Amino acid sequence: MVDMNNNKNFSDNNFDNKTTTSSSTSSSSSSSSSSSSSSLRLLSSTNFNNNNNHQQKSNWHYVISGFLSGCATRFICQPLDVLKIRFQLQIEPISRSSSISKYRSLTQTFSCIIREESVYALWKGHVSAQMLSGIYGMAYFSSFEILTKLTLKWLIDHEEIISHKHVMQSQPLVHFICGSMAGFTGTLLSHPFDVIRTRMVSQSEPKTYHNTRQAFMAIAKYEGRVGLYRGFLPTLMQIMPFSGAQFATYNIFKERWLQHYHSDHIAINIGYKHGHEIHIQSSFFCGALSGMVAKFLVYPLDLVKKRLQIRGFEAARGNSFGKTVHYEGFIHCIVHTIQTENLAAFYKGMIPSIFKSTLSTALHFWLYESLVKKLNNSNDD
Repeated sequence: MVDMNNNKNFSDNNFDNKTTTSSSTSSSSSSSSSSSSSSLRLLSSTNFNNNNNHQQKSNWHYVISGFLSGCATRFICQPLDVLKIRFQLQIEPISRSSSISKYRSLTQTFSCIIREESVYALWKGHVSAQMLSGIYGMAYFSSFEILTKLTLKWLIDHEEIISHKHVMQSQPLVHFICGSMAGFTGTLLSHPFDVIRTRMVSQSEPKTYHNTRQAFMAIAKYEGRVGLYRGFLPTLMQIMPFSGAQFATYNIFKERWLQHYHSDHIAINIGYKHGHEIHIQSSFFCGALSGMVAKFLVYPLDLVKKRLQIRGFEAARGNSFGKTVHYEGFIHCIVHTIQTENLAAFYKGMIPSIFKSTLSTALHFWLYESLVKKLNNSNDD
């Protein structure tokens, strides 16, 4: 998402400014070298402090925008997430012709939940989901921005080793690696709320957990820290390539978009004042495409993650949702699913998941970039 050309120009301009300042200082040093030197040091210190303050404000803009965009996106997409989780945890086949399955199709599941549990059930676990999305979005976008800028700065500073052409060609790889690390950071901070959200969505009546705080305390007390990080390994195995693919494909789609449109169209900045200008529609549509592609690639790992997150919680699900299976671990979950269901089972709930990922990624990128732009503009005012 960072423009390497702009970083290159920024470095060149800094070099030119330093050269000009140095020449001016040398020419004036004959009259008052000590005074000029003192002024130069003061000017340099002031510029450094201004740049440092601006960078700190920009980082806070990323944090705030990531948090707010995550919360807004979660509220809109939560019903699709509830449907997806119900499908993923169901052992019986998801088929209209199945007489033993509780949930048989998207529309049937939607109406079934509303009829049996009320419309509010579509936002079950919403508080924990909001905390999950807010914290994840905050860490996800801010760490990606910071890591990408640091990586590109290092590449530009070492252009004597790595040619400018190779630096430009490395953008997708940089976005993939930094996106993967951003996914790791976000998951590490938010995973306990993912476990709580999954359990609250999957529990039957009478409820074991009545609110997020009680669920957090109960899991920590009876299962320890391990309980709060159930399914962490498959989550990382899913999130890191998903995040990397999401950012890499988003920027590839965005670049292709820019190649077909010109600057005379309506455009907005993409989150930082010195970045590309993209069309107001592109952040939404490129986000939608990247979310769809990335989710399809890693979906089986998402299903395994959800099934492992309810380990030790099987009894609380009761019999109203169908069979329950206790999985010993990551490998056992995969093997047992293949043996008792089939390979297609790894794509249970994929339709609502793809819908949700497409919509949520589109909204996430669009809201995030719009919020950062507004914060940057208000800072200028």
